[in-house]
This record gives sequence, structure tokens and C-alpha cells, in this order.
Amino acid sequence: MRFIANNIVSITVLISLSSNVLGDITPFISFSSIVDSNIYKRDKKSDNFSATSKDDVIIKTTAGLNLDLQVSKQKFIFSGQVSKNNFDKNKQLDNFSNSLSARWNWLAGRNLSGVFAANNHVSLANFANTTSLKKNQQTERNIMFSSNWRYHPAWKIGGYIGLYNYFYNLNDRKEFDLRQHITTIDLTYLTKIGNKVGLKFNSILGGYPNRIITNNSFFDNQFDQKELSLFVLWKASTKSVLNYSLGLVSRKHPNFDKRDFNGFEVDIGYDWRLKNRLLISLQGYQKIIPSNTNFASYLQNTGFDISSIWSLTEKLKLTLLLGSKLHKFLGNPNPVDINNNFGEAYNNYSLNIGYKPYRNVDLEFNYSFNDRDSNLFLRNYESNLIRLSLIIKF
Repeated sequence: MRFIANNIVSITVLISLSSNVLGDITPFISFSSIVDSNIYKRDKKSDNFSATSKDDVIIKTTAGLNLDLQVSKQKFIFSGQVSKNNFDKNKQLDNFSNSLSARWNWLAGRNLSGVFAANNHVSLANFANTTSLKKNQQTERNIMFSSNWRYHPAWKIGGYIGLYNYFYNLNDRKEFDLRQHITTIDLTYLTKIGNKVGLKFNSILGGYPNRIITNNSFFDNQFDQKELSLFVLWKASTKSVLNYSLGLVSRKHPNFDKRDFNGFEVDIGYDWRLKNRLLISLQGYQKIIPSNTNFASYLQNTGFDISSIWSLTEKLKLTLLLGSKLHKFLGNPNPVDINNNFGEAYNNYSLNIGYKPYRNVDLEFNYSFNDRDSNLFLRNYESNLIRLSLIIKF
């Protein structure tokens, strides 16, 4: 209760300041009760793996604020929150999590604009890819800069630079700490009705700073990934939009060229809106993504998502999500098993009901089911999660 009281006092002070100097500031608090049937993501056949409880109830208390500040044509957006997470059975997992972000939507003249943003997020790491039952905090720290120059009414050039860092506090997971430097350049043609077609080049230079390479190493500690793609946004009608991206991807590993990959990536999305109350979205994709397991340097991620958002009334909203994906492990760290065909299939379903009884009060109910079917030992699991939340804005 002291945690809640301290943050309410801080919020009250911020409210008094906001009317004088800060602009549009929205402090908030939230309370959530979460029931998770498989905290440690244990294999379906290993319920008796240890005496540690598999299921648990988590009480999450959060306090934070959002700030929007308009200065001439420049817009600044800040947000921050801190959460206390208490576990009923697994007390050793009790933790604090926090999230801070800042964003500047900048504008220079009529045709040059962009975004400068940074964020830091600390949370309890997922147990899906480790057999350890120890508490492990994961930190994501990112900074990015983008610009768009519309040098002609029908043409736009865009650029993006981003630095992404992911690291853990537990020593036996530090080998998966990851740094990525992402650079993107794109050229886009725009029509008068909002359709787009363009070319995009993407470069990802990544490294695992805590992996030391020797003559006997089974791990790589860096990669160079290049992507060239064609993208299309087509407004098929006033109610439907098609997004399409198709490209080539090349991934090189300077220490282990047997892990190199050359192939294609595809991402197709379709949005259909009915009477401004129902939005249905379909997406299919195949992408190359980093792996945070001992089984592969990277993954080929192939799958689809189907979602719908239905605004039943002004106060009641229903969201449904169905997803399925296949992870094919590529670039196996062990050179002896480089040709082994490892893979995992994921299925997930979720239902979210949001109710807004008052202007500054939100109630949410969420149910989700996740299933993993793997051909690797002790990595099959399923999990049911139920969340009830109350959010109050000031």
C-alpha cells in the first residue's frame, strides 16, 4: 500500500504542475489480477520436474503518466510507468518492472519531417527458452532517428537509423545479450488517393558481446543481414487496405559461413472495416529473426494472424486474435549438427473485452491460450492466462 500511496502523491503533484507548465499530462494507476497456468513454460510431460509451483496468481500494481507537449509545429510525447508484480506461490519471482519512453515528432518546413525516439523497458524475462527457474530481468534499450523528405508531390525519400540493445541480469543468460544497428533507406511513390509503392533497403549489423569466439566455439557472435524489398499499399476501397512486401534477404556470419542464409521474405496484410464498428485484419509472413536459444543462430519465422476489433457500443469493445507460426531453426550453433531439421510450431488465441463505464475509467478482461509443439526435448508446452484489469486516469 505504501507503494500505491507514494505514487498517488506524486501524481497529485504532477497534476498541479500540468495546468501551469506542462500541457496535456495524464497520470494513471492500474490494478491487475493475472492467473497463469504455466509460469515456467514447462514441458507437457514434465509436471513433476521440481517442487516449484507450475501455476500462479500475480497481482500487478502500476502507476505512470503520459505527456503530450506541442511547441509550435514540434510535438513531444513522454510516457513512464513503474509496476510492482507480486506472485502468490512463487514469491522468489516478485519484481519491479518499469518503462520509459520519449518521442519527438519533428517538422522542418512543409516537406521534411521525422521522428527521434528513445525507450527503456525492464521486465521479468520469459521462461520459454530456458530450463532455469531463477528470476531474470530483461532490459530493452533502444534509440532511433527517422526522416522523410517529400521532394515532389508524388515522391518521398525516407531514412532510418536505430540502435537496439537487449540484455539480461542473470549470468547464465548473458550469452544471449544482443546489440543491433539498423539502417533503412526507402523510396516511395504516392498517388493522390493515398496508394503507395516503393523500394526499401534494410541493413542489420548485430552482435552478441558476451560470446567469445575460439577455434572450438559452437556459437557466433556477430552477423550482417541485408534486405531489399518492394512494398505496396493499395486502398482497394474506402473500407479496405492491402499491404504487401516482398524482398530478398542475405545473412552473413563472418566466423561460421556454414550458417549463411540467402532467401526471400514476404509480408502480406489486409484490413477491412465495416460500418466504422468492425475491423478485420489478416496477415501472412515469412521473416528471418534472431534466436535467443542454444539451438540456432537465427530463425525462419513463417505464420499468419487473424484479428478483429468490434466496437459494440461507445463503451464496449471486443478484440479477437488467432495466430499460428512455425519457427525453423537455421544456422545451428553446433557444426556437427548443422543439417539437423529443428523446428517448433506455435498456436495462440486471445479474447479481450474492454469496457469504459466512465470517461477516465477502463475495465478489461483478457483470456489467452498459447501452445508450442517442438521436435526438441522438453520444449512442448501450453499455457492459459486470464487477466482482469482496472485502469484509472486523472
